[in-house]
Amino acid sequence: MEYIEYKKAIKSLNLSSLNFSKIVGISESTPSSAWKRKNEVPQMAEVVLELLEELPVEKRLLFIHSKLKEVQ
Repeated sequence: MEYIEYKKAIKSLNLSSLNFSKIVGISESTPSSAWKRKNEVPQMAEVVLELLEELPVEKRLLFIHSKLKEVQ
């Protein structure tokens, strides 16, 4: 997945890069520094995005909310 596709995917899920980073447990700067520079997103992130897209909206929102509460 290219970086631009990643940005479109998180936008369609109403997520920021910061929140996505928190959900998957990576450094907050990784998407904007490493992924953008290489124009390549790891397959792990692509899989997570695909799974989030497949969830019904209500379940997705609950999942995201619970994950973000865990890291705060």
